[in-house]
Amino acid sequence: MGLKLDMNKAYDRIEWDFLRAVLLKMGFAEIWVEKVMNCVSSVEFCVIINGKAGGGFKPSRGIRQGDPISPYLFIIVSDVLFSMLNHAAARGFLKGLSFGRRGLTLTHLFFADDSLLFLKATSQNCRVVSQILKSYCKASGQVVNLEKSNLFFSPNTLAEVKEEMRAALNVNITDDPRKYLGLPTIYGRSEKEALAFVKEKILHKVQGWKQSLLTQAGREVLIKFVAQAVPSYPMSVFSFPIGFCKEIDSILANFWWGHNQEANKIHWIIWKDLGLPKKEGGMGFRSPRDFNTALLAKQCWRLMMEPDAFWAQLIKSRYFPNNDFLEAKKGARSSWAWSSLLAGRDVIANGARWQVLDGSRTKLWTDKWIPCSPDRLLLPKLGVEVNEEEKVETIINPSTCVWNVNAIDRQVNVRDACLIKALPLGDGTEADRMVWPFNRDGSFTVKFGYNLIIQASHNSNTSSPSGSWTIDKSLWKSIWNSKLVPKLKKNLWRICKGCLSTRQALHRRHLGPSPLCPLCGEFPKFEEHLFLLCNWVQGVWFGGPLCYNINRQSITTFGE
Repeated sequence: MGLKLDMNKAYDRIEWDFLRAVLLKMGFAEIWVEKVMNCVSSVEFCVIINGKAGGGFKPSRGIRQGDPISPYLFIIVSDVLFSMLNHAAARGFLKGLSFGRRGLTLTHLFFADDSLLFLKATSQNCRVVSQILKSYCKASGQVVNLEKSNLFFSPNTLAEVKEEMRAALNVNITDDPRKYLGLPTIYGRSEKEALAFVKEKILHKVQGWKQSLLTQAGREVLIKFVAQAVPSYPMSVFSFPIGFCKEIDSILANFWWGHNQEANKIHWIIWKDLGLPKKEGGMGFRSPRDFNTALLAKQCWRLMMEPDAFWAQLIKSRYFPNNDFLEAKKGARSSWAWSSLLAGRDVIANGARWQVLDGSRTKLWTDKWIPCSPDRLLLPKLGVEVNEEEKVETIINPSTCVWNVNAIDRQVNVRDACLIKALPLGDGTEADRMVWPFNRDGSFTVKFGYNLIIQASHNSNTSSPSGSWTIDKSLWKSIWNSKLVPKLKKNLWRICKGCLSTRQALHRRHLGPSPLCPLCGEFPKFEEHLFLLCNWVQGVWFGGPLCYNINRQSITTFGE
């Protein structure tokens, strides 16, 4: 069973004497504790009645909400309940959920004032939990809100057992614990339905903005820093379905091009091209699918770099107890979160490499560890039998911690042998570690991971374009680095991309009767003609005191 606890007025009920005692018990200096308690106890309130402040009064307990130090003090107080539950579980009084026969046991999860307990549905567990909560609340001043707290049971729990547990804890039973820390705890077969709240939030943000009052420069800022930031937290846990990501793209594309309830607007450029970096002619809008993968890859990196963390040990004991994370299988009954992690693992596997220090963890032939090699995989000499489980330590002298030159020359081809001999080794005290070669400090970041995904996708989908339509990257840099106001930068970008509503563009989309210019009536009205070639615009653009003129015969594209 799962027990979700809700504390009533959590900050306002903390007893000051209890807070002082806990701080002293944890070993904080007495003079520091007194300074903290002076900050806590110096508060004074007054009630505003009919617009006028009444007499002030001082409280006798509680910590102020909004004070920067209050969350830390509350966590210190909550650590008492955390320790009481740990102590009861260690002595066998509480039976939690076991992850495998030799795995860890989970009894509780705390985050600020949100508390989750995971226990076997037995009367003894209920008695122990009730006693612990009663003692903690009596000492700290906290009170459990029984109306907002609830119990959740696994599907195979008998109805009479559920009723017995409910009566013992005096807490309501629920079939859906709803959200925990902003994410759904229970979801059905439809992942899109579980993520419906994300779509609603994005729609709320987009529909709340006054589109008619915003230029495209303003829409760009709001899309990048508000709308695309909404799903970042769920994306770091769950892999979004492809169809759901397309729905998000559709919402943002409609907002970018100015859709409203009264009229639809033309999408002059597909949203995928707008996702390209600005230096390549796009607008730099993040792809939800690729950004989702980069965020999941960051969690995979944490899982590999923090193997001793409790959450990492739980996942290992549940899904890959006998092998490494990079070798773990999905399994037949994998959860949505575990399947999502595996989706991000491919980014790590393709981009990361091993840094050899003592050679104990890196596989000689199958792991990527040669930095200057094209695929970073070692190639053997002709006739040499390869053992896939052989480690790099077999070609290292264990006594001197230097490369065994004879073993290298005997097994490895000449090119790779020279690369290996140039690699530095550790002093034998540190084990091999995984590094991200695209970052200076060797750590994975979402930014570098996302750029790697985008680059790989762009390279695989890009065909060689015609030279007459290719725009040099230096032009895009000149536009975005210019000192023009953002609105004019957007206009130049739109002209070069050919996404203005000229007569020719409208006629091509069957939205105009004729593509000819209404001023001269001779040539189709496209961007080059509108701004550079039409006889009428010569006096408008080039008739000023600058006396600037151009060779109209040499104009092929506005970009040139």
